[in-house]
Formats: sequence, C-alpha cells, structure tokens
Amino acid sequence: MSILDSFDESGCRTPAKLLPDTGYSALPATNLSKDNLGSPGQASTIYSSSGDNRSSVSEDSFCDDLIKVQAVNDRRNAEISALIKEHGRRGDLVSCWKVWNGLEFHPNEITLGCMVDALVSNQTVDQAESLVNQWKSRGVFPNTVVYSTLIHGWAKQNNASRAMAIFDQMKREHVQCNAVTYNCMIHACVRAGEMQCALDLLYSMKTGVRPDKFTYSTIIKGYCGQGDIDNALFLFESMLTEGLAPDLVIYNTLLDGCVKTRYNEMCDQLLEEMVSKWGICPNSYTLSILIKRFGRQGDLIRAVELVELFPRKYGFRANAHVWTCLISACVSHGRFSIAEAVYWSMLGDAKKAKAILALDGGIEYTRPEHKRAVDNALSLASMCPPDAKTFETLIHGYLRYNQGERAMEILREGARRLGGSYQHFSNQLVNQVIQAAASCATK
Repeated sequence: MSILDSFDESGCRTPAKLLPDTGYSALPATNLSKDNLGSPGQASTIYSSSGDNRSSVSEDSFCDDLIKVQAVNDRRNAEISALIKEHGRRGDLVSCWKVWNGLEFHPNEITLGCMVDALVSNQTVDQAESLVNQWKSRGVFPNTVVYSTLIHGWAKQNNASRAMAIFDQMKREHVQCNAVTYNCMIHACVRAGEMQCALDLLYSMKTGVRPDKFTYSTIIKGYCGQGDIDNALFLFESMLTEGLAPDLVIYNTLLDGCVKTRYNEMCDQLLEEMVSKWGICPNSYTLSILIKRFGRQGDLIRAVELVELFPRKYGFRANAHVWTCLISACVSHGRFSIAEAVYWSMLGDAKKAKAILALDGGIEYTRPEHKRAVDNALSLASMCPPDAKTFETLIHGYLRYNQGERAMEILREGARRLGGSYQHFSNQLVNQVIQAAASCATK
C-alpha cells in the first residue's frame, strides 16, 4: 500500500481523524492530487506549511510517518476484511455492504478480494464483477485471487462464457494465472459440458503451471459424467505418468463411471488397485457405488454381503446413503420384504424386520454365511437412522407399484421422525402420495 491510499475519490486528503497520531497535524485539504505528488522533499515542505512549529522535517522522518500511515491502513483493511468474511460466511450481504459502504479509507486488493468472495459465495457474481471494475478505475487492481474467485463464481452458475471472459481479461492485463485459476476455469468448462475446452486448458496450462490432482480429478469427473470412461481412464493414466498419486475421490469417480457404463471388470480392477497398490481404503460412498452395481445386476445377496463386509474390514460405519442405496436396489427388483427389513431396522425395530423376512421369504439363502451376512447387515442398519432420502426412496417404490396407502404410511412416519411436518419432502411428492392414497381408498 502507498501514500495514495490516504486520498479520497476526488484526489484530496482524507480527514485528520483518519491519520495516525504521528506528531503532525493532518495535511490541509488542498488541490494536491495523486497525479501531482512531488518528491519526499516537496512533501516535507507541505508539512512545514501546515502550521507545525517544526519548520523543517527530514526526508527520513517523513518516510517513517508514511510507514506509520501504511501500517494503520493495513491494520484497518485487515479488520474490515475479517468483518466482511464473517458476514459473508453467514450469508448476510446486507451487513457486508454496510461495512463496505462505510469505509473511510482506501481498500486494498485483499479487502476487495474478501468482498468479492462474500458476493460470489452468496450467488451474486454480477455484483462482484461490477465491484471489481468499479474499483479498478480507482486504482485498486484485482490480483490473481480476485479474478480466480470471479471465474469460480461463474463456473458454479454454469456460465463458461463469462468465466472465459474473465480469464481472457487476466491475460490481457498480464495478471499471473496460477493452478487455482486454471482449475477454476477447467471446472467452468466441465460444468458446461465443454470437455474439449477443458482439455485444451490442461495442455496450455502445462507450459507454465504444473497441473495438480484437482485439475485431473475435475476433467476425469467430466468425462465420467458424459459416460466417456475411456477418456477418463486415459486422463487417469496421464496423471499417474505426471507423478501424481491418486486419492479416494478420483477412484470413487472412476468406479462410479465404470458402474454406470457397465465396465464391471474395470471396476473390479480399479478397486483392487486402489486398495492393494495405493493403500486407499473404501468409504461409504465407495460402498454405495458397489451396491448400485450389484443391485443393477440383480445380485442382492452380494450387495447385502458388502454392506456387512466393508465397514468391518475397512473400519467405517455405513451412512444413511448406503442403506438407502440398498433399499433402492431391492425396490427396483420388487423385493420389498428386504427393503422393509432394512427400513424397520433403521427405525430401531429389529423384531419387526426379522418377522417381515420370515413371513415373506425375503432372501433365498444358498449358503449358511448368506443368512449370517443378512443378520449382521440388519444389525448394522439399526445404528443408522433414516434420513429424508431413505423415506423418499421407499415411497417412490410403493408409488411405482400402485401401493398408495403404504406410501402414505411411510410419508407420515417420515414426517413424524424428521420434525413433525412434511417440510423435508417436496410438495410434488406429498401431492402424489395423497392422490395415490385417495385413489386406493376409492377402490
């Protein structure tokens, strides 16, 4: 920060109260502007003409005073930045603007960056970009972080063209693009489905910035989302060639892509490689992917076995998403007895869960260990209460099979368990259930 930061928009000095106590009075409000600042020697003459009894001030003393001014402004900028960040984190943009509009000194690029981040984080990217352009004309030039934040904001809004415009502007202004900048830009392209653009950015990035795991992970996820598992695997091999070690996020992305495209052998190979070669342990998300795989293949007993095996072997507790995936797999094959057994176990009624399996046959056990795996799985399910998605999955299943009355029972139970109202469910779903239940009642 320089002495220019103590000028207001008209080019005049700020009031005396904004200057630190340096032993000198504030400079008088003259026509001195940013453009006609003289040398330190000339500035010292201004000090002597301000009425201070010390008629001569050395250049060294004057520079010391400027340092004090800078230190005070730096401290004020730091304090204001912290306030803006906190209000932004809470989503309170009214308070953010109140703090910003109440500034009595020139903000620096860090304070500007905090305000931009608050606006972007609360989905007002247009306002953030306008603010950057406004203060650029006043001499506060955005740095790499500010521009990267804007690119990230447009990426989250699936507006790759606006993100690219910011990126091109950075290059025109010779603002350095780092790995974060490129990653935000690649993310924007991927979200817009422009995979070739993302790939071009990766190759241009390599001329001056080293790609990281996030770079590759983003593009791999994009290809997997489009069902292009071959290109995703090619990028994965390129990442390994670059000497970057994979992580669980990347492997989960690839496993999910393989399951969706029926690359089942590759799925097995990747899972084995993940655990044996890299020592990466699966988590609940990995397990949910595998449940979807075996559910689609109709191998429900294998899905149940994995629910019991993986948490025990790799030391994690299956979350509600895992059990919901298992319920979904059972429902998709019309095996409501297993789905209901898992559901009642999650509600804490193990006795009813076992009774349902015994009454409806449930699973045909071809080996003794199958029954043991099912019993253990239901026991584990009792430690995980259902969430809104669990209820919704079972409700949709019963609606599909025209069992509106049972769907209504589950909807009411979900409302009771989740706070006593239907607020956790969409209005569309609630109306569907009401209509289906009424239709069943008239038959």
